[in-house]
Amino acid sequence: MIVLYNIFLTTLVLLASPLIAAYMLASGKRRKTAGHRLGLVKLPEFPGGRSRPGKKPVWVHALSVGEVFSAEPLIHGLKERFKDLPVIFSVSTHTGHRVATKILQDCVDGIFFFPYDLPFSVKRISGKINPALIVIVETDIWPNFLFEMRQRHIPVVLVNGRLSTKSFLRYQRALFFMKTCFAGFVHICAQSPLDVQRF
Repeated sequence: MIVLYNIFLTTLVLLASPLIAAYMLASGKRRKTAGHRLGLVKLPEFPGGRSRPGKKPVWVHALSVGEVFSAEPLIHGLKERFKDLPVIFSVSTHTGHRVATKILQDCVDGIFFFPYDLPFSVKRISGKINPALIVIVETDIWPNFLFEMRQRHIPVVLVNGRLSTKSFLRYQRALFFMKTCFAGFVHICAQSPLDVQRF
């Protein structure tokens, strides 16, 4: 299934490349994040990782601003529970990065941008980080990322997970593919009994 997904994704990117380029040029925020998310910009150094050699980090990911705020108690809990492990944090948006830097900078070992769901971006960034565990907050579910983590035997957990009615119906139309995708999680912690049922 991942091969079909990448064929579709590559075809879509090639066909839409003029529009994507125009969009990137028109959006200052997209221009600022694109190099990071493609894995072309050097990742920040993670002081916690350097000071604790041999300790693989826990990688927490939040899509944007709302998820960053949702993740704050989790980050504090992880740091309290696992004092000897580096905890690093990624976001997908420029605004999310700004907010995360403001509220989490003092309690995480690094903040960076999540890769685009392209095989080379995912491989490049995840290979540099080599985490022990990945925690995704609420949403932002990407097939290539989950597939790569399975190949690397890195457990991925979804916390505060939610499936809106719209997403649930859309996923049902591609049930076989989505079941394969969700199998990339070792555990899903949902927001509500309804979300549990949908998952």
